[in-house]
Amino acid sequence: MVCVSLRHGTAHASLGADEDLELVITKVRQHLPDVDIKVRADSGVGMPLMYEVCKRMNVRYTFGIAVNPRLKAASDALLEQVIRQYAQTGQKRRQFTVAPYRVKGWDRERTVVVKAECHVAGTNRRAVVTNRPGVLIVPQGVVRRLRPARRKR
Repeated sequence: MVCVSLRHGTAHASLGADEDLELVITKVRQHLPDVDIKVRADSGVGMPLMYEVCKRMNVRYTFGIAVNPRLKAASDALLEQVIRQYAQTGQKRRQFTVAPYRVKGWDRERTVVVKAECHVAGTNRRAVVTNRPGVLIVPQGVVRRLRPARRKR
């Protein structure tokens, strides 16, 4: 399914995404009422309005969220840990932390997962906000990108 819309050049990335998402979910559920829908998008689309659409439509979501100074401070120890592990092993290291989080404009706390990694190219921190079940048990399952299986050559 594809939704195409033409927006003005200064439009925010999320403009109209809530209406598009609701339309797609409604159409899918007309034909597959029991289907389990999961929404995944970057921080440009992940706005509180989108969280509310997902909640109203009974959809699980994972949206990127900018790593701001509060999230950096909350994950500094984790980043230091993966840096030490990488220094000891020379192998890429990745760790996750999960925390309740709330920012101005949110009506309540939500679950945020922060991934900290260290590898040959340096360090990286990414964060997502999610309502997926099991995130406290297996946070890496929420952060990990879904990639097609690689074919053997």
